[in-house]
Amino acid sequence: MACQITEVAQVAAIQSVKAKLTLNEFEVREEPKDDFDPDNWEWEETTPGTSSSSNATPSGTSKETSLWLQKSKVSLSPSGKILVLAHGKQLVVLNAFLSTRDQTREAVTEYNVTSHGNVCQPGEEITAVLCLPLISQLNRSSIGTEWTCIAVGYSSGFVRFYTEDRKLLTEQEFEKEPVIHLKCQSFKRAAHSEAQEQPEELYVMYPSSIVTLPGFSLFQTLRGCRNQLARVEGSGSGSVESPPLVHTKWGFAEQDQVNDCQVIGLPPVNTYDHLLTASLCGGFEAVAKSSAPAHDLVIATGRKPYVGYHFTVKGTTQPLIVGVAKAVSSALNSTQGFLSLKSYFTGSKPAQEKKQAQTIEPAEPMGCRFGLGDLWRQGEAIVMSPNKALSAVCDSLGRVILLDNRTGVALRMWKGYREAQCGWFEVRDPAAKQASSKSKTRPRSALFLVIYVPKKGIIEIWAMQNGPKVASFNVTKEGRLIYTNYGHVGVNNVPVKGSSRSLFPCVYMHPDGVISTISIPFHFALSAQNSKQAKDIHLLKKLRKILKECKHEEEADYVEAATQEISNLMKELSCCEAALQAVDLLLASKYTRPQYVLTAVDTILAQSSENDEEENDHNYKTLKHNCVQLQKLVMFFNFLQEQNKNPPSYDSVISSDAVTVQALSVDLLTSEKEMESLFTLVNEISEQNSSIGSGGRVTFQDDDSSILMEFLSAFDLGNFGSAHQRCITLRKDKSDDCVKRIAMTMFQDWLHGDNSTAEWMNQAEASGIHAQSFFILALHFWLQVQHKSPPNMSLSMTLAADMLQLNRLLNNIQTLADQSEIVIDTSELSPWWEEARRILFSATQPLKALTASYVCRGVNLKMEMKLGSKSESKFPTGEEPMDISGEEAGTADWEELSMDTVQWNVLLRQLEDLSVLDFVMQQRIKVSVDPLPRCLKWKSASISLNLVMNKGKGAISEYVAYWIGTTGIQPKMLVELDRKLLKEEATVDKLEPEQAEDAVVFDPEALKILDLLQRLRNHFPLSLQCNQLLASLFWEFIQDRTQLITNSDVASAAITVLHSIPSLSLRQGMCSLLWTLYLKQDLEKISRFFNKKVLPNLDNVGFYPRHIFEDIGHSDAKLSSYLDFCVRFLDTYFEAAEDEGETSKKAEVLSESIWTNASASPSLSQIALSKPKVNFGLLELHLQLVTVLFMVASFDFRIASLISNLFDSAGQAAFFLDLHANPRLPSHNPSTKLTNSRTQFLLRVISASMQNILLVETSDFEEAELSGPRVDASQAALWMGKSLILASSWGINTDILRRHQICELYMNGFDRLAEENVMSVNDKSLLASQLLMIVGQRLQIAVTHSADLAERISILSPAISNWLENVNVGGAYCASSLADTAELVGLVVQLLPEDHNERRLALLVHDACNSITKTTSDM
Repeated sequence: MACQITEVAQVAAIQSVKAKLTLNEFEVREEPKDDFDPDNWEWEETTPGTSSSSNATPSGTSKETSLWLQKSKVSLSPSGKILVLAHGKQLVVLNAFLSTRDQTREAVTEYNVTSHGNVCQPGEEITAVLCLPLISQLNRSSIGTEWTCIAVGYSSGFVRFYTEDRKLLTEQEFEKEPVIHLKCQSFKRAAHSEAQEQPEELYVMYPSSIVTLPGFSLFQTLRGCRNQLARVEGSGSGSVESPPLVHTKWGFAEQDQVNDCQVIGLPPVNTYDHLLTASLCGGFEAVAKSSAPAHDLVIATGRKPYVGYHFTVKGTTQPLIVGVAKAVSSALNSTQGFLSLKSYFTGSKPAQEKKQAQTIEPAEPMGCRFGLGDLWRQGEAIVMSPNKALSAVCDSLGRVILLDNRTGVALRMWKGYREAQCGWFEVRDPAAKQASSKSKTRPRSALFLVIYVPKKGIIEIWAMQNGPKVASFNVTKEGRLIYTNYGHVGVNNVPVKGSSRSLFPCVYMHPDGVISTISIPFHFALSAQNSKQAKDIHLLKKLRKILKECKHEEEADYVEAATQEISNLMKELSCCEAALQAVDLLLASKYTRPQYVLTAVDTILAQSSENDEEENDHNYKTLKHNCVQLQKLVMFFNFLQEQNKNPPSYDSVISSDAVTVQALSVDLLTSEKEMESLFTLVNEISEQNSSIGSGGRVTFQDDDSSILMEFLSAFDLGNFGSAHQRCITLRKDKSDDCVKRIAMTMFQDWLHGDNSTAEWMNQAEASGIHAQSFFILALHFWLQVQHKSPPNMSLSMTLAADMLQLNRLLNNIQTLADQSEIVIDTSELSPWWEEARRILFSATQPLKALTASYVCRGVNLKMEMKLGSKSESKFPTGEEPMDISGEEAGTADWEELSMDTVQWNVLLRQLEDLSVLDFVMQQRIKVSVDPLPRCLKWKSASISLNLVMNKGKGAISEYVAYWIGTTGIQPKMLVELDRKLLKEEATVDKLEPEQAEDAVVFDPEALKILDLLQRLRNHFPLSLQCNQLLASLFWEFIQDRTQLITNSDVASAAITVLHSIPSLSLRQGMCSLLWTLYLKQDLEKISRFFNKKVLPNLDNVGFYPRHIFEDIGHSDAKLSSYLDFCVRFLDTYFEAAEDEGETSKKAEVLSESIWTNASASPSLSQIALSKPKVNFGLLELHLQLVTVLFMVASFDFRIASLISNLFDSAGQAAFFLDLHANPRLPSHNPSTKLTNSRTQFLLRVISASMQNILLVETSDFEEAELSGPRVDASQAALWMGKSLILASSWGINTDILRRHQICELYMNGFDRLAEENVMSVNDKSLLASQLLMIVGQRLQIAVTHSADLAERISILSPAISNWLENVNVGGAYCASSLADTAELVGLVVQLLPEDHNERRLALLVHDACNSITKTTSDM
């Protein structure tokens, strides 16, 4: 295993992140004009252990590069959940989420922006950020982040603490200088008795001082502020008030400039060092204490000195009591605590005074005892190791210096590392973990220094302290190395395992947002000359290289040389662990060869026989066991490959002897009736297909090199402690495709091969594979093998011969197993046969599973007979067959059956039924006479017993219903068939043509469909009742909501099927299901839109507005067609509820007991029948609403507050409640205002429906001249019918609507249609008055628009002329002939009674029309 740099996360939408940080995407990188670097002596240094990353950048990249990471402040949470970026005044918070790559579907971590914005006050900028993950207080036994606090340092000296969504918790100003760095230290208990406990602390670094905040008080305060913030947000008032933060401040008094520092804490000091320091500081006569005072060490880097060692003395002189009193008084006056205390006693509210500026206490100076002085060198950054023993210092001269923190000695220097970024890695020895768990000794750990050099674009890893460079990676020059040396905080000094460690201690962030982690194996810290493990690692690398080269080399000479090289390599391995890894490498490589594995295994076994001292080692025993088992497997694999080299053709003759049904039934111990039924179905299938099965012979020609790897990886080698000799078993976690390929490789020579069966059995016995694994693979082989019939044999005979071969194979496999494993007590189930039934239960080819079940049951019966659990005389021949149905057995034929036999009988019955179902569903038939408006799309369904039983009680009816939907047959034919069957009370083998009474034309396809359906009903008499079938068919049309809404044919087909459900209760239940699941939510959104006071303009008339159809999920859904479906659906619902109330009989949903699973979900029909009865009045109210919405959408009415104008408050409150609820319904006596609004709405609908009257073109001109133009008024009649129904429901006089319809017809020139409706009006005198106005309009247009205007006016009497002047034509008007007008006037005179005041005027108008007509005809 080598050092690796692996991608672990990705920042999503990186360009958006940079835009939120107000950073330009590209900036020009300033480089020195002189390329010479005097310190860069090792610029081209290479190390044998270096490697290259995949994201390497060429050296000749453009100067315009993205430097946004270098300019930003970055902090990654130790838990990896939060990533914070800051620049200038902007702060961006990103959270980690799991997502899937589009290409590989691999789960990756993505950081998405959850919060961003300006968090600065005027004149401030962000100078430092830090993520503080607070550990969960609920479960302290494991590590879990409760929430993450974000600490932000500013140029003003403030430090503010925020939540993950940038809500301020608290703030405090410690210094008037900008914050340089924010650093944290997690709690860590003492490693041994002499070591000190590491407390939780937060460090705020300024140019002249460093502030230490104790973690116990800080994180308790932050938790309290967060809780107070939650209460403030919940109440909507108040503010978050926090006390001042407890802190200590130390100043760098003896160092000119400080750029970075690290707090080491209390260093280990012995007595000699203490006395030496006291003598040097106090002189010869100094008096020293016996122990050193408590002090902390702070190492700072900058200028004068280059590195300074500062000490803080914790024990100081206590202040006088007067000073204490003044300090307390000042603190109380400067906070709100005193004011709150005063208000508590006095009962008054504290005055809102202006917040006073906090008093900044001066820093206590630290003493710099010694340092590293260098006037030309300036320290830029210092990074401390996890154990606080070492520090890496980066300076301005391009060096990285390694310091010993205890002695202050520079241990090592690296040159040519300008602008370097450093991090540390502490790796524990994985081999010592097991030993450390048994003993109290601490495991070994190794320390590595990671250096990122942006100038070179490389990351180097160095072993400490004087170790070599172990790895090098080429990366981009604009990335960022993020080092996180702390873990979770807020543990309150309670040790939690792993809480002080960071999940990603050292990561590299690419400018494109890719985050990669670095992994370093422990063995890189070991000496290569003395470490056996390091030597084995090198040999494993060499083995991996050999296997990669095998990809392109196929020559025999190379294979022989590679085999010899592998043998020598295996001899040089020293450790058992390495040998195990070498074997795993051989098994994992798809280019490995059998001779490679055999050579490696033989070499290991030969060496193990010489080394007896390791026989008690666990790894040694495991290695020896695995090698022995692999040797057996590879030899068996070689045997199989030899057998499969020359496979026979499937076109060859299988057997010259004909296989009879009688012979097969005797061999399988079954009845001839069962075999005849089976082969009848096979012959029917052979009429359509020439073969049975999905696939043919598997030869692995596409990837021949991967056969061995797949074969060996499919088996579990067991363990060395297994008592069973044949302990190699088939892995349960392998995919079905892999198991099928292994099965085909193992058994493809069995059906028609010429090889020796005895030889195969000997090799199988020597392979060490468990017999049950052979049995499982044989079943998988049978389920996928393809049966083809030769020219001289039928498909049924071919299948019978293959079944005999399978029977012989399974019987031979039984001999490899212990008989007690297969057959146990008759009252218990055998695990052997349970596994076989599980495979057949999940098979997706029911016919193949049925044939295998017959063979398995026969093998089981033979085993029971052999062991004496059954008498052999019970199965002499096929004359006394075993009938699984039990119909032919008499009372005297009782016999004891084992539990396995009973289970086989049940499985055979189920598979027989399912085979017939599968055969019918593969038929692609479509009716040609009177089909449904829309058919379902046919698809090949793969069904299995497991799928059917788990799907629920209605699975059979759902499958058959979908198949019926693909045929397009009318549901009324299914109802008629069901009715005839009930009358006859007998099985109908075939429906004759004269029985289809409703079929106008004889359709053979429809009869074939009914014949197949009747055949299915013989197997599923209860599940395929007409009610359940039609209910499932209706739901299949409803499932695709996109087609239902956008395609009117699908909606029509669904309504047709719903109307045809015979049971009214089931029909009502299906309506209730559809309403509850889909329509209720959609209609509620649509009605809410139309009830707005101001309606937006619709882009397309009759289509959903954008924000409405996006909610429903169908962007191309036409509103009018969807509402039309809803109206028709509610009409059906209304009729079913109305008729079902008259009959109390309720439908029953039954199913076959053999197909009932107690734990399965109920069927669709059962769910529908469990729905409560509907409230008839509430359903009628919703029908009125949907009808109104349909009218508005169809005619594009713009009516503001539509529902409020047409329904009262009680009706609006009852909308979209559960239809079985009992709310207060609208009154039957509405107000006059509401009645007038409804009347005007219906009149407007009738007027708009006139546009649906269409002229019909005809070629008979004589008929057109006599009777006038033909028109199609069917749509207008439908709208008139809906309007009349609404008027009756609302209590509106329908005579008003009829008069308005007649007037509209006359106004639009449809006089013949209007004459047909005149007699339906009750108040004919009022109608005549309205029609007289239409006559006036027509007459006025005829006079004023005539060429002989003067002559026509002279014909009119003065009374008529004055009357015409007052007639208002207005609006659109359709011109009519004078003959039609005269006929209309005659109708008006006829309708007006003699005493009517307008009758005289009508007579005058009648005379005037006749005169004008006569004058026109004379001319």
